[in-house]
Amino acid sequence: MRLQLIAVMGVLVAAQLTGCAADAGSMELPGGAVSYDAGAADAAGFADGCLPNGCAPDEECIADECVAVDCSENVTCSEAGTMCDTLAKACYPTNGACKSANDCPVFGLASSDVTNRCSQGFCQAAIAEPQTIPGLTPVLAEPIAVLRPKPGEVFATQADVVLSWVPESTGHILVVLERLPTKAGDLLRAAVWGMSVAKSGKAEASIASGKAIVAGSWTKNVANLPTNKTLYFFIQAVDQVSLLATSKPIVFRVGGGWPKHGDACQPDANDGDLCDHPVRPLMCWLGSCRRICVSHGDCAGVGHLCGPLRQVARICVDK
Repeated sequence: MRLQLIAVMGVLVAAQLTGCAADAGSMELPGGAVSYDAGAADAAGFADGCLPNGCAPDEECIADECVAVDCSENVTCSEAGTMCDTLAKACYPTNGACKSANDCPVFGLASSDVTNRCSQGFCQAAIAEPQTIPGLTPVLAEPIAVLRPKPGEVFATQADVVLSWVPESTGHILVVLERLPTKAGDLLRAAVWGMSVAKSGKAEASIASGKAIVAGSWTKNVANLPTNKTLYFFIQAVDQVSLLATSKPIVFRVGGGWPKHGDACQPDANDGDLCDHPVRPLMCWLGSCRRICVSHGDCAGVGHLCGPLRQVARICVDK
């Protein structure tokens, strides 16, 4: 899964009034803010709106109106020990303290794969596990529980892959996907392995017990799973007429391993996957994969502290 990051860049617009009328429509307010006369604004081409740097110190020009904000690119947080989420224009504790997930910042993390949760009083950044395949509507809302693989599990070879689950009282269709489908009709085209299990069958399978799926069609051949690549295990419980239940797509890998904090990377479009991790969000920063964090607790496993905001996210830095 690709962790997508966006940078929200503030665009500075400079308006220069020329001649004697340059200062005629403006006056200085306490704190250095400047108020502009509407007539002068009309003459300069800024009718019916606010001007850059024309709002009060605790306001931002948003959609042509001066709006009070807790903080922004130009408005600093007033309380000590807080930092600004410029996307939300709100201040949050620098140490990541929280009472609920609503107390956690998002900064520039615009990907739906990234989620912030509140655990034991502190924010934690994590990759949100996929919940379903869009377009599938099982009768039962409760997902089938997958026992193996564990999310993010790495198997040395495909002979080591163990697939197990808590069975429903019906037959099951198992598939391994090489990508997450965007719609139900794309499910088989994303599959590389499949197996059907009868109602009374054992709730465990190996890759050798199934068959390859190629270009959306089941074959009689033994599958060779892609190695060192993100894969997903997915289950459907079916009877003769309906889809009763599905599992969550569980991410795993055969061979290799996931990138780690400190691994080398190149921050360009061709190497965008080098810091992808199924559980812990990473970003490529100055040539190495760095753990994205919202509190010091996110960095405990790598012996670091959660540093200041770097463009679009906070990352773990040396103590």
